[in-house]
Amino acid sequence: MLQKGTRRLVFYVLVIVFVLLAPIILGYSFGYNFDFSQNTLQKTGGIFLKSKNQRIAIFLNGVFIKETSFFSNGALFTNLLPSTYLLRVEKEGYTPWSKTIRVDSSFVTEIRNILLISKTIQSATTTPQNNLLIADFKQKQQTAPLDLRLNKNSDLVELTGTTTRVVMSRVLAFHVDDNTVYVVTTSGFLAKLNRISKEVVTIGRPGFFLRQGTVTFSQSPHGELVILDGIGGTFVLEKDGTIQSFLGGVSQVRFDESGEKALLIKEKEIDLLWLQDSRYQPFEKKYDIETVFESKDPILDAEWYFADNAHFAVMTRQGIYFSEIDSRGGKNTVELFSTKVDDLITIPDTPKVMYFQKGKTFFKIPIEL
Repeated sequence: MLQKGTRRLVFYVLVIVFVLLAPIILGYSFGYNFDFSQNTLQKTGGIFLKSKNQRIAIFLNGVFIKETSFFSNGALFTNLLPSTYLLRVEKEGYTPWSKTIRVDSSFVTEIRNILLISKTIQSATTTPQNNLLIADFKQKQQTAPLDLRLNKNSDLVELTGTTTRVVMSRVLAFHVDDNTVYVVTTSGFLAKLNRISKEVVTIGRPGFFLRQGTVTFSQSPHGELVILDGIGGTFVLEKDGTIQSFLGGVSQVRFDESGEKALLIKEKEIDLLWLQDSRYQPFEKKYDIETVFESKDPILDAEWYFADNAHFAVMTRQGIYFSEIDSRGGKNTVELFSTKVDDLITIPDTPKVMYFQKGKTFFKIPIEL
């Protein structure tokens, strides 16, 4: 049995401890943590990550934190002081992934679509079924209307049996969307022709740099029409008729599966153009544009990885590279094939596979193993 004086001393010590620790305990419960570098309580933040790989090891500032389970590929880290953290994800036999992540007060930074690539990934020749799939896809991509064409006099003519009829004169380039024909005239106007009523409506004169045969059209799955002029100036025609223009130097346009965004391929870089507001962090807005890939060698082609529409493959004279669109905290780029190829193909029907052509042979690279 403790003496009365001892009990009183213990009581006062516990009171003092409670008084000292209560603010910290309450602060921690309300999302605060003690910052020893500033000797003050700081409102904390967090990091949420989600990988397409199972059983990944997660490191924060070089310290192992946890390994995800077979059933859950995500992880949430809370009560992190506002600061910059090195996030690293590893899995045996796979190329590591890392980013420098900024954590802010009262905010959870989300990193989705983490994808680790096997270190032993191998290409293999395609099956006859895959060859038919590739051939059918390429044919659909290159299909042009059979009854409309431009003649040497820049007339848009319609073929009917053995006869031809001039539909519109002074046309530099055209694109067919159901019963609507979009045209760029030799004087730089953008117009649309109704094939049924034959009515021509002038949309505007956006400021195309014109040169014969250099204006091209691409239509997104969402309906926007992207027009490249003679110096690679990029013009987006919305379904409501409004036109947005961007800087030049673009040679090719590649839409993701939904038409939410597009890769703008330039000589030695690739820009990402958002055509819709993003639903996920970092919440890009419509018409935001950023550089997502840079190369010392000329870029020959780029294609989306349709399994997540958050990665893409790039073809140069040096080979094929696989990269991500999320540029926050650095980029993770992996070499898939180290020799020049003749063509690069990705198909929505087989979204987890990249195809390439070398000579007359098609090969496939499985991305998710």
